[in-house]
Amino acid sequence: MVLCHGVLEIVEDPAAALAALAASLRPGGTLSLLVNQRHAAVVTRAMAGHFTAARSLLESGPAGAATGGATNRRFTADEITAVLDDAGFDTEAMHAVRVFVDLVPSSLVDLEPGAAQALVELERAVATRPEYLALATQIHTLATRRGTSG
Repeated sequence: MVLCHGVLEIVEDPAAALAALAASLRPGGTLSLLVNQRHAAVVTRAMAGHFTAARSLLESGPAGAATGGATNRRFTADEITAVLDDAGFDTEAMHAVRVFVDLVPSSLVDLEPGAAQALVELERAVATRPEYLALATQIHTLATRRGTSG
């Protein structure tokens, strides 16, 4: 198993990084990939009143935006599936991570007894539901390296 969490957002060439990870895994090996998801970032910026930044991020695509020499890419579920497929991986599962946590004001969680646990349980309940991937701050993907023939 290889863990690749928070890496594709900052490397110069995500496809090359995934190809290197595929080369390091035996056929049938598992990749755990965690990436920032673009749609949620657009919503978060718009809700904060940063409409120009939201629009820019919406239109940036998987290439991302350079900020101070660093790349800040965000991906959609479809983009991750495509780049994994190109690198020789089969996507086995995708999970929505941080669907509500980043949107709910902490004051609401702090004031209501049991609210923190209820929020955690809600996050767990939506994590495997594909309709929530577009709202998740991050996407966690489990993928298996395809075998080679011959």
